[in-house]
Amino acid sequence: MTGLSAPGIVRAAHQALIAAVIALTFYNGVAWSADDASKPSSQQLDEVVVSAHAYDRHTLVHDIVPHFVESHSAPSTNIDQVARWRAPVCPQATGLQTVYSDFVTRQIITAAQSVGAPNNGVGKKCGTNIEIVFTPTPQELLDHLAKSYPTVLGSSRSRNDRTMTRPIQAWYLTGTHSMNGWNPPVQGLNSPAVGGDNQIQAAIGQPDSPNLTADQPNGQGTTAGGTAGSHLTVGLRSEFLHVLVVVDSNRVKGMSLAAITDYISMIALTRIVSLDTCNELPSILDLLSSACGTRATADSITEADTAFLQALYRSDLERKLNIEQGEMRDRMVAVLEKR
Repeated sequence: MTGLSAPGIVRAAHQALIAAVIALTFYNGVAWSADDASKPSSQQLDEVVVSAHAYDRHTLVHDIVPHFVESHSAPSTNIDQVARWRAPVCPQATGLQTVYSDFVTRQIITAAQSVGAPNNGVGKKCGTNIEIVFTPTPQELLDHLAKSYPTVLGSSRSRNDRTMTRPIQAWYLTGTHSMNGWNPPVQGLNSPAVGGDNQIQAAIGQPDSPNLTADQPNGQGTTAGGTAGSHLTVGLRSEFLHVLVVVDSNRVKGMSLAAITDYISMIALTRIVSLDTCNELPSILDLLSSACGTRATADSITEADTAFLQALYRSDLERKLNIEQGEMRDRMVAVLEKR
């Protein structure tokens, strides 16, 4: 077995996905017209304006924003903490013509920059940790990954977790960062290679992040230790290590690539509780939600989305869940009220 650092497990996941892409030769280089790579969209929807003054402040503070924050920040099942990126985000798109792949990666990095998520800037070399795959046969890809490279699917191990049910879907590999300074590495993320029984051992505990351990889907391994006895903080932080986004190219035909990319940016920067909700504050996620009915939906990241992501990447996420979500609510309201 081989021990891997946090960047190492990400590289392994990236290499596994590239191997899968090479092995499955059904990618057809999906193309959009040149106009689809322009941004922002020319369509303007009055219903998408979310300025805070349009709402009663009491309702905004105590109902509308709390609902938005809770639905856009799914806590980790391991430590019940909201996750975000600590490593610089580094997206790569596969299955598109080069000009469109570049557009997708550039726009995701630009979105990260606008909300304060860590990044190295557009055009800079980095280790890929956000994989976006456009394919007309997404379930075939997922079946192949689940059999040969399950690490790419993060902590998902059940059949339901590896089934493509939406036009655009994401899988997250997360880690737990301990603040106590003595947490040992763990073993896990068993990922047999094709034709063999070798395992990828996620021994995350290297100098780049000395107290980061991989979340365990099966509950095995050493548990990260936090801060005992505190009513405010658990001394643990959930961090994204790798995000896989699969796009069913057959189900997004006719949609703007700019809108698709903004949707991907949102689910790559935060983990959503449900993609079939429809909050009172409009979101780019409404684009593919079945709950919004006939309401006009946004075709780009909204003010509410930006305010939430800014709050997410500025809040103290080592606190207990109710406190960290409370801080995100306060920060989101403050951002909206300034606009």
